[in-house]
Amino acid sequence: MVPRAAVDAMCSRMHSEGINTDLNAVKTSQPLITPQAMAALGSAMAYSGRASSQVTAAISVPVQTSGTCVKRAVDSVRGSESDVMVVEFSSPFANPFARGQLGVFARLSLGNEAATWYWISIGERGGQWGASSPLMLAIRE
Repeated sequence: MVPRAAVDAMCSRMHSEGINTDLNAVKTSQPLITPQAMAALGSAMAYSGRASSQVTAAISVPVQTSGTCVKRAVDSVRGSESDVMVVEFSSPFANPFARGQLGVFARLSLGNEAATWYWISIGERGGQWGASSPLMLAIRE
């Protein structure tokens, strides 16, 4: 499952950037692990070697939204809600550009337009999940 810590990290990032509008989240992970996203992650990690950027996405998993700033968990991003910020998450996966790092992609858009992509590293210690501050990725759609 995508842990609540990753959702909380996106909430914090939005608020730090002055975005104080309602936030919807897609309630299951989405197929965001694309070649473009992996190339952007490699670039953000300052990776200069030649590594396989092929990562197999896990099956769709639930996104923990309860107790977060998410106003509503939705089944999908609908273009009819063009005035609502929506965040989608990938399934957690191991970052092939940083040893031992697990994380998720997050795609934040306004009704599926003007998307901004992020990498959020996550980890578990003592039964509690934590997340890093989301790292903005250079992805053009």
